[in-house]
Formats: sequence, C-alpha cells, structure tokens
Amino acid sequence: IVMFVKQNKSHKGILLTYTIGYRENGKVKHKNIETIGYLDDLKKLYDDPIEHFRKIAKQKSNNDINDYTIKNLNFKEIDCSSNFKNLGYIILKKIYNELGLDISHGTIDLFKTYLNESKVIVWNGPVGAFEYNNFSFGTKSILELLSTLDSKVIIGGGDTAAAAIEFGYKDSFTHISTGGGASLELLEGKKLPAIEIIEDK
Repeated sequence: IVMFVKQNKSHKGILLTYTIGYRENGKVKHKNIETIGYLDDLKKLYDDPIEHFRKIAKQKSNNDINDYTIKNLNFKEIDCSSNFKNLGYIILKKIYNELGLDISHGTIDLFKTYLNESKVIVWNGPVGAFEYNNFSFGTKSILELLSTLDSKVIIGGGDTAAAAIEFGYKDSFTHISTGGGASLELLEGKKLPAIEIIEDK
C-alpha cells in the first residue's frame, strides 16, 4: 500500500487528494482517503503545493500507512466473504462487500468532546456489534467514559442495557431502561398509550 497525491479535475478546478494505491485480486486500485484542497487556492499558500504534499504523502507511507488510514476512516470493517475468519481492520474493500461493525479511536474522541461537556446524557443503541468481542471496543469505551462522568446518564433500549450489564456497568448510571424507542418518544413529548391508561386510572 502506498499513498500519493492525486489530481482530480472538476468544474471548480483541480482538486488534490491523498490517495492510496493497493492491489486487490491481482488488480491495482485507488481510494481517495482525504481531501487536501483546490490547487489554485493552495498556490496562494505554497510555492509548489503538489511537491509539498507529495513529500507529506511519502512520509506517511514510510511511517505507518495502515495506522494513518484507520484513524482517518474511523470505523472497523470486515469482509463478509471471510466468514469472520480474518477479523480486524479491513479498510480497502468494495463498499458492497463490507459491514461497519464498530467505531474506532477517532470517532470515540469526537464523542468525548461532546459527552464531557454534557450534564444529561441519554444513550439509545450500542455503537457496534458488541456481542462479538472483536467489535465491542467502541461500546466498552463509551460505557467506560460515561461511568466516570458526573452527568446524569440514562441508558435506554434492550441492547444498550444488555451491554451495560454484560460489561459490568449495571450500577454505574442514573437509570437503565429496556425501553429504547419508547423512552425517546416520551422525551419528545409524545403520548404513550400505556402511560395514558395509568394516568386515567
């Protein structure tokens, strides 16, 4: 796998992107992984923008290309045809042959920036196929983070509740409910038939 700077022609001009070249089934393929900017705009900042970013691309290739692409794509994937034999980060496959089964470090860091500032947090739905150990990293990480906050944390939904209990966070939050969709509708102010019946009595 190598990274290089690709020039993409468009009606707005030449757009530079960091692109990966790789082999799949004996064929050479390319995948754009990060937009750099339009060449005309970059010329205002650099004498030779193409050469400047080529050096950066080469440096990234020499350092750790796989780690770089993982952090920037921010999700875990698995080739469906592998039958779960080869688990891990698979980032260069055709989109129809992939499943997004977990989030990675970049996405978790993004969540942290908002969760750390929140006073009330309502969480409905795990962030990955946590039932499989290989894809439980994201859900475990969010649970761990929430358990350290002083915020009011409400866990809603059967799967999310099951994850919290399974990973040892049963008593770490303000409230855990198996009612996911119903909890969200209640917060929206919608009328719930069961609640209305109880109130009428």
